[in-house]
Amino acid sequence: MIRRPERRRAAMGSQAATDSGAVSRVPTWR
Repeated sequence: MIRRPERRRAAMGSQAATDSGAVSRVPTWR
C-alpha cells in the first residue's frame, strides 16, 4: 500500500489523522 512514502506522506497529513494504522507505519507526515 505504501509504494512511495514521500508521496503518501504529503497526502497523509489528512489521511493519517483518521488512519491511526498509517500513523504507526509512516509517522513522517508529522
